[in-house]
Amino acid sequence: MEVLKIPREELFITSKLWNSFHSDVETGLKLSLTALGLDYLDLYLIHWPHAFKGGKGAWPIKRDGIIDYDFDTHPTMTWLAMEKLVDKGLVKSIGVSNFNSKQIQDILDKGTVSFLRLNLVMDISYNIGLFRLFLQPIKSNVIHILIRTNLKGFLKRTT
Repeated sequence: MEVLKIPREELFITSKLWNSFHSDVETGLKLSLTALGLDYLDLYLIHWPHAFKGGKGAWPIKRDGIIDYDFDTHPTMTWLAMEKLVDKGLVKSIGVSNFNSKQIQDILDKGTVSFLRLNLVMDISYNIGLFRLFLQPIKSNVIHILIRTNLKGFLKRTT
């Protein structure tokens, strides 16, 4: 940013909480802030609703070669910890990525932060009916929905 001479407040910077930091959200954020050379993020997303066992690296693998999941840390617990980051001014907004409608509704029911960004990656050309069905119960509570899709593939099928 200094090299480009762009003021920080003119940029919108997003990062995601990695799965091995669900039980230590603030540490995960601070690692990201340090790596990016920032004091705060504009948006911090929970990357996946599935927590990995912390303290075993980015991809904790058990002896049998299977990822070592942390089944004790519920995604809503992670969300409540994310809300504290907003209170501390370390992030301006928070959201989720790759959550299903039941997980989102649980967050809406138990959380206190009134804004939520839902990050979806889906092929809308094949799943538009499913997409509408997914959003129906939660759309009135979600301020921003970001859908990322492969437009190149979409345009090929529609032209």
